Formats: sequence, C-alpha cells, structure tokens
Amino acid sequence: MEPMDMPQARREELRADPSRIPVLTSDQWTRWLDDEARLDTPPPVLAALFARAVELCPSFDVWIRYCTFLATCVDDYLEVLAEAPESADDVRPPLAWPGACLAAVARAADMHQAHFTRGHELWAILLHLTRRSGASDETIRQLYHDRLWIPGPHLNDTMTEYTRFESQVAARSEDTAHSFESHLAAANARFQEALAYAAEWQTAYEAPLAAAVAAGDDTTGTVHMYLRAVSAVLPQRAVAGFLERAVAELAPTPSSRTCLWATYAHWAKVADPPLDPATVHCVLRRAVAACPTAREIGMHLLRALDDPADVVAEAQRAVDVAKSVEAADRILVEAILCLRRCYRAGSTAPSSASLADRVMTLVAARSERFGDVPSSDFSLEPAIVEALLATSGSASAGAVADAVDAAIQRLRDAPCAVAAPWLRIARALIAQAAESNDIAQHRIRSVFESAQAAVTDDPRAVLAAWREWELVDGSLRQVETLHSQLEVMDQYYSDYYASATAGAASTAAGSSPAGEEAVAVQSETKTKAKRKRAADEGEGEGDAASREHAAKKPRSVDAPDAAARQAKLDRTLVVKHVVPANEGALRLLLEPLGAIQEIRFPPTAASSSPPADGSGSGSSSGGEQTQAFILFRQQESLVEVFRFRHSLRLAGSGDRPLQLEMAVGAQFDPLAVLRAEKEAAVARIAAEKEVKHAVFAAADADRRTLFVANLGKRVTEDEVRAAFASTTGGAGDGDEAVVVDVRLMRTKFGESKGFGYVEMATSDAARAAVAALDGTVLGEGGRAMSVALSDPAKRKSEGPSATRSTASPLAQAAAAVAGHPTQSSSDASSGPNSAEPAVPVVAGTRVRDYDPRVLFVANLAFSATEAAVRALFAQHGTVTDLRLPRDPAGKPRGIAFVTFADESAAAAAVASLDKHAFEGRPLSVSVARATRAGGAAGEHQAARIRADQHARADREAERTLRAAAVAKHRDARAEADKAAARAACKVFVRGLPVPAAVGADGSEAKAAADPVDWSRYVEGELTSVFVRDDGSRILTFGSDRHAAAAAALALNGREVGGYRLHAEVKRPPGSGSAVTKAATATGSAAVPVPAAPSAATAVPVPAHAKAKPKRRVVVAAAPKPSAATTTDSSAAAPKGNTFFRDLYLSGSKDNGDGDRA
Repeated sequence: MEPMDMPQARREELRADPSRIPVLTSDQWTRWLDDEARLDTPPPVLAALFARAVELCPSFDVWIRYCTFLATCVDDYLEVLAEAPESADDVRPPLAWPGACLAAVARAADMHQAHFTRGHELWAILLHLTRRSGASDETIRQLYHDRLWIPGPHLNDTMTEYTRFESQVAARSEDTAHSFESHLAAANARFQEALAYAAEWQTAYEAPLAAAVAAGDDTTGTVHMYLRAVSAVLPQRAVAGFLERAVAELAPTPSSRTCLWATYAHWAKVADPPLDPATVHCVLRRAVAACPTAREIGMHLLRALDDPADVVAEAQRAVDVAKSVEAADRILVEAILCLRRCYRAGSTAPSSASLADRVMTLVAARSERFGDVPSSDFSLEPAIVEALLATSGSASAGAVADAVDAAIQRLRDAPCAVAAPWLRIARALIAQAAESNDIAQHRIRSVFESAQAAVTDDPRAVLAAWREWELVDGSLRQVETLHSQLEVMDQYYSDYYASATAGAASTAAGSSPAGEEAVAVQSETKTKAKRKRAADEGEGEGDAASREHAAKKPRSVDAPDAAARQAKLDRTLVVKHVVPANEGALRLLLEPLGAIQEIRFPPTAASSSPPADGSGSGSSSGGEQTQAFILFRQQESLVEVFRFRHSLRLAGSGDRPLQLEMAVGAQFDPLAVLRAEKEAAVARIAAEKEVKHAVFAAADADRRTLFVANLGKRVTEDEVRAAFASTTGGAGDGDEAVVVDVRLMRTKFGESKGFGYVEMATSDAARAAVAALDGTVLGEGGRAMSVALSDPAKRKSEGPSATRSTASPLAQAAAAVAGHPTQSSSDASSGPNSAEPAVPVVAGTRVRDYDPRVLFVANLAFSATEAAVRALFAQHGTVTDLRLPRDPAGKPRGIAFVTFADESAAAAAVASLDKHAFEGRPLSVSVARATRAGGAAGEHQAARIRADQHARADREAERTLRAAAVAKHRDARAEADKAAARAACKVFVRGLPVPAAVGADGSEAKAAADPVDWSRYVEGELTSVFVRDDGSRILTFGSDRHAAAAAALALNGREVGGYRLHAEVKRPPGSGSAVTKAATATGSAAVPVPAAPSAATAVPVPAHAKAKPKRRVVVAAAPKPSAATTTDSSAAAPKGNTFFRDLYLSGSKDNGDGDRA
C-alpha cells in the first residue's frame, strides 16, 4: 500500500514510531516526505521520518530533501537567534547545531556529491552550512579541494568560486602571495585531472545513457562500464552513490532495472572494505522490493540471511512469485543450503523448529504451488534428502523417512537419466547408515538398482559407487557381479571411443565413404569378439543386463562432414592458461570483437583424448582444465581478436596478455590476414604519397605563395592576414581580394610552430609583400619575421617522380566530392600556369631564429603558475612574452619560454636564476636555441614535417569521401522509407470487374463513381479509390497505415456483390508482390464465390470468372524498406493469413527476416 493511501491512524502510528516503517522504494519515500512537508508536520517528527528514510533508502532524492530541510531549519534558527535570542529555542534545528547537522550533510555529500549532474547541489548545501558555522578558511579550502577532485560539468564554476575565495583570503591577510599561488597550484592540479575525467565520462557514458533513457533502451552494458570507470577513480562511498543513481535514474526498462539491482546487491556483498551487515541487508531487501520476481536477487538475499525463519519466509515468497518450476527449484536448493549453514553455525534458538521441519515446510510450499512435478535438472531431490538425513528434530522419524522416499520416488517416476543425483542420494543414505544404523541395506541397494535402470549415459560411476558400498557393507557375491559388469563396461567404452577416434581420423585424412564404412565394420567386429570372449569366460548375475545396456549404445560413429568440421576448426580459438572460473571474464572481453557460439574447457590431463572438432568436447576421465576452446560464429571475429591480441588481458593477470592460438588442424590464419592488410595499407599509402608528392612539385609555379618564418607563438592567422593585406595600400575589395589563404603550421598540441604560408592573389602582390614585410616585427614585443617566396625545389617531390603531376585517386575523389575537380596529367603537362594549386607543404625547416632575448627555462615545478614565473623573471627586466607549454591532457610540461625586451636583461636573468631553487626545484635557465637545422639533420626534419602534412591531407580526404558516402546512403534510405510509408497506407483489392462508370482506358474515378460503397466494409478515413484496367481497386487511407492493415484484413475473403475479394497492403515501388508472383507461377487468379448473386446485386458475375478454379490467396505484409526489398523483389516470401490478424492485434510483427514490420 502506498503511504498516502494509508488510513490516518496507521500514518499517525508510523509517525510516532518510524522504526516500524517497512522497506519502501525511493519514489514512495519522496512522495510521502513531500506530502508530510505540505501538511506542516512538526520539524522533530519530520526529522525522525527523514532519518528513517535515509537509513532504509539513501537515494539522492531522499538525501537532497533531508539536507534542504536541515539547511532551512538552520537558517531560520540563526536568523531568529540574531534578531530575537530569547525565542531561538522555539526554532532550534532538530539536530544539534553545528555538529550533528554538518555531520549529516557531510555524510550525504560523501555519498552523492559525485552525482555527475546534480552532485553540486549537495556540496553547495554543505559549503553554505560550513560557512554559517563560522569554520576557518582552511576548512573551507579543504571543502573546495575535495570538490575539485570530483568530475562533473560544474567544475569550471567551482574553480572560479575557489579563485574568488582565495583572493578574498589574500586580501584579508598580509604576505600571502606565495601561499596564494601554492594553493591555487594545488587546486589547479586536481581541477585539471578531474576536468579530463569529466570530459571522458560525458562523451563515453553520460551522453549515451541520456539517449538510451530517453528512448527507453537497455542501459545495462553502458552502466557496467561506467561503474568500472567510477570505481577506479572515486572512493567506496561515492561508488555506492553511483549505484543508487543507477537503479533510480538509469534503468528505463524492467530488465535493465533487474540487472542493475543485481549488480548493486553483488557489490554490497563483496565491497572492500566490507560494508556493515545492516547496510547489506537493507540493500538486498530494497532490491527484492524493487524486483520481486527476479530469482537472482532473491538468491542474493537468501545467501545473506542468518536466521532460519527469515530464510524460510523469503524462500516461500520467492516460490509464490516464481514463473516456472525450474526457477522455484533453484530457489529452494539455495534455501536448503542456507538453512544447513544456519543450523551448522548455531544461529538458531534451541526451541525453534528443526532443520527437517523447515525443509518439509519448503517442500510443502512447492507442492502447493506446482504439485509433485520433478525438477528439470533433478537438483532439488538430492538436496532435500541430504538435508533431511543431516539432522533430526521435532519432526518424527517416520515423517522424515516418508519425505525421503517421496523424493526418491519422484526421481524414479521422472525418470532421472543422469547419474549425479542418484549418487548424491546414495551417498547421503550410506553416510546416515554409518552414523545411526537406521537405514536398511535394501533401501540403499534399491537406489543403486533404480539408478542403473534409469541412467542412459555412462553408468560406470554408479556401478563403481555401488561396488564400493557392497564391498564395505554389502554382499561379496554382489561385489563380484558388479566387478564383472564394470570390466565389460570399461571394455565397451574403450572400444567405443577407439572407433570414434578412428572415424574422426579417417575423416580428417579425407578418406572415402567406403574406407569409413570399413573402419566402422572393423570396430564393430572387434567389439563383438571381445564381448563373446568375456561371455565364454563366465558371466555373473548382472552380465545379461550389462550386455542389454551395451546393445543400446551406438556401434559405430558416422564420420562428420569434412567441410563442416574444417569450417568449425577455422572458427575455433584456443586460449591457454585459463580456468573455467574465467568464462564470464572471457565472454566480457571477447564478445565486443565478435559473437561467441560456445566456450568449453576440456581436461588437459595426459589421459584425455583431444577434441576432435576443436571445440573442446573430447573425452577424459579427469584432469585439470587450463585452456578454453572458444567457437565464434563468424570467421572474421578471429581477425579482430588477433588484431587486439596484445591488449587482451584478464583482470588480475597483471600485464600478461592472453595466450592465443588457433585450434589444431585449422587452415585459417588470422595473422596472415593481418599481415596482408598491413602490406596492402603500406603499399596504398606509399603509392598515394608518391602521386601527391608529384603534384606538389608543380605547385607555386605562379610564384604567389609566400613562406613566413620566425613568427611569435601567439600570432594568429587573422593578424598575419591583416599585415599582408596592408601591403597593397588598400587596393582591392578587402582582405579576401589580396590574401587568398593563410596557413600557420602547428604542433600536435595545437601550438604554432612559428612559420606558415600566405597565398596572395597575384604574383605582384606576393613580391610587394616580400619587399614590405621581410624583417619587420609583427605584434607588440614580437620577432623580426622572415618573408620569402616559397621554393618548390626544396620539397620532397624533387626527383624523377616530380615529372608526374596527376593527383592520387583519393585526392581526385575528395576534390570531386567537394566540387573542385583536380587536374589530369594531360592538363598539367600543358604548362605551369594551367596547374591547379596543390596542397601546400613545408618549404623550409626554420621555426625560430636565434634570439638572445628568448630564454628557455627547464626543470620547472608543475605547480608553478604563469603569474609566479613572470614575477620571478620580472625582477631582472621587462618580460614581453611568457609561455608555459602543456601536454594534450592539459598538464604542465615543466618548461617555459621567457622573452625579455632587451638582451642585457635576459643575460642578467640567466646569470642570476640558473640553478636557482624555485618551488623546491633548481631551475635550468639558458638562451633558447634556434630551431633551424642544417645539413642532413635539416633534410630529415623537413622530411618529417612534410610527411606529417601529407598524412593530414590524406585523412582529410578520407573524411570527405566517408561523409559523402554516408550522406548518399542516408538519402537513398530516406527515399525508400518514404515510398514504403506511402505504400503501407494503400490496399490493393482484386476480384471485382471493371465498373460501367469507368471507361476502357482505365481513367481514375472518384469514390462516388465506384458502385461499391467501401465505407460499409472498412473503418478509417478513405481518402481515394483508384480503379485499374482489370477492375482491381487501390484504396488509399491517407497516412494511416493501421487503418490500411485493418481494411486488408477485413476485405480479404469477403463477398461483395457475389464476388470474393482478395486484399493486401500495397507494396512499395520496386519490391513486387509475393502474392502476384505466386498467382502467376501457379496460373491461378482471384475467383468469385460460385453461389449466384442476389437480385439486389448491381454487378453480375461474369461467366468467364465462374469457370476459373477457386484458390486461396495468401495475404502478404508490406516489408520493411531496405536495400534488399527495394532492389530484389524475389527475396520476399509470402505470409500466411494469420500474419495480418497478428499485425492488427499487436501493432507489429516479425516479417520473417528478423526485422520488424
């Protein structure tokens, strides 16, 4: 019952004693608490309800309400205390201020401030109350530092607030410059790391989860990956808060909700350090309340209970909601084992019911729910027998014996054809007989006899256990009989597996059918001879039964198809040094690379026969299982596995990757495929680059491109464009008329390399720019830049290949897509002026000339800020420029470039600050070296720069082609979808003649001209009726495809005017009609009903139609538009008449190809 629906007396009772409130969901708690707040419940009562709520359901919604309530109470109290102290006691907070209030809010923040989207709300309440409590600056600073470590979208705002806080602290104090910088540096380090995590989580998890929740899709996989990322960064309390958010906000479907609650329950039980038992029980009971029918969650709760009465109650509840007898049996088996653990641990009172009483209570609950149906895997009956025989109590010995006999009888009635359950029961009876001697030998012997008669697989385990018991407690004559049977069975299975191995070997060797038959006949002959020899030596009482059992076994093994076996081997992967416990981890690791059909762990002992098909299904009498045979559904999946083989590692294996190899006998080699792919890629890239470099040789022939070097690191493209546009004195129509393009070369970190290219509109403008700007300073405190005409002779294309000027196929295709076709080789050979501008490459290697004013500072502390470094060097002169480079992650690289206004100041800084200790590190200060390389080193540097630029051009061209292909495919699919949508709203009706109102030309007639009143037979808005030459009609229902489907179902087979109609939803253009094709192939057509029409019928039955045979027309559904249905109409298979009925009733139907119609 919902809390709001409770009677008022019940609510008053729970308000008075909140400890009696049962487990509620987060939504139920929030609705109840909001209702109590609207009713103006006294703060002490409301505080008690909040305390109970956060104890039973510590979700974010409950905690944020509790913290807001506490903050409101504290603000009111402090306001009254300041204005009317004598009345302050009347509004005192329900918790002691400030200690208890701050502790409660801090507990909420520890758990939920890592909430990615709303965690800052709790932290803001904590910060507000901390400030109201008069805490010190150091306490508030620690709160900021803790918050800056939590990834989230509000980090920038928090960092801004913290900077403002530190500024205010520095303004109130004296001589705090150093501490101000150090505090900001420490906070910035945390901020940068959290910012990187926030960007990664937003892209990888938050955005996909938001889309999946909005669409109602399953989110289990994404949440599990998100959980692993959160667990690696945040503390345990924050992980619990994330799981609370997951089950409350990130589970849009019942299946995902069940999986996430099961994950939460598992985490609560295995958390390290362990959680409080009360907390674990609370999580498990909440999970059961949220997912009452989930068997896995119920079993989690059973395993955590330590009171037998609670175990029985939970098991009975789970059995009552179980959907199948198999699920109920698994729950009962788990409950019986938990009961045995409770009684063995002594956690039950001496006066409570015995183990046997409780087990029989569970058996009675199962019988009441499902009757005496045996379990599918026969695991319940052995568990019942073992538990009943393990102890005795208030239940009488007769009742226990009857329950044991009933469980054994269910196995006999089934019958149970596997040996394991029989062996468990027999061993339990033998153990009980050894302890109390109240189990008769004939009962044990009857169990073994029933097992021997029922087991259909290898019965040697049953016979061996029976023989051991007879040898100790039974008859020696029976021992000899069983010994003889075991020898016969051992010989039989030895011959059987030998024949199987011989058949498999002959198949692998490509033997003929005649050879395979000879192997089978030879094996059968040997088996018969050995059996006859054993019979001649003398047989015991059980030999006849043994031979009868052996006669049921196959005498030869048909050799499997060689091609099918080879295909299976070529899809089988062998993973070494793993155990069966790693199966789940292997699936989680390899499933993203390809669908897995099965995983097997065969024994690897010397006595094991190797698997014949690579799937791990060999025979063995024992041995360790240390390798896995993984069968993939597609051969291409193996290529992906071996592609990432160096990064595939199991958790806990350290840096050691999985040891992978193909199954013995496999002909497919994934490594060979990868080598071929790599060689083809290398050859393609080399060919593309060679062609492009040849194109570059013809570039700049018109002398319009300028090479600009020695630029400042902070100079932008706009500044360069403005400087070069001013060289013509304002001529032209603005910058675009003078400067065509500006390209500054940058590093992979986005920093300017100090050089670039400027393309002018004419060669005269280029020469004027060289004369005006070469040697001038660009920007305040900048450098004297070098401007020269770009020299194509310095490019990598210099050599024999430079005579080729055709662009690569990749560049041609990309340029064609962009609307700028490249020039052919014949056009290029006509003259230099006819060549299209090629992609520019680096024409030189100079990045920065030698400048004694620029200093290079190394071994700089990562916490050093730009303000601190500038203040240090400003003691020796005017600093015009300062750069602290960072890596791609935003972390400082520990170096700096300092530019002084004059050379003497730079020299003084080197002399004074080199080896100077700054923030705990000795600095290395020197004049920055020029980055111009000469000789062979310069050529190598130029080649590397050009190669980087060529690779970027290749990637850009590939992106252009890929985007064009995606757009083309999207447009084609959109047209197909529109055609299918239009066709799904039309019904094609056959079986009527041409009406008199329509001419022989088959011109279109309105619905009023059709003699048939279609509104009598169909529902929905019929927008138009089109009559074809053959009298068939096309009924259009606007855009209502459901009305069209219902009309086709209603009209198909109906008699109208003495004619039997045949109706179907019209297929989209190009897809064809399966019904029409079927009718054409069989030579049949739609026919009228043979009965004569009534006198009132306006349309007579033609004589030629009566003579045609009657046939049943199959109604087909319009297929989902796809590439297959729009191009190949023969691929559609006709559907039965039940298809439209199901479609109309359910709204969607599988169209036979796995798609949804």
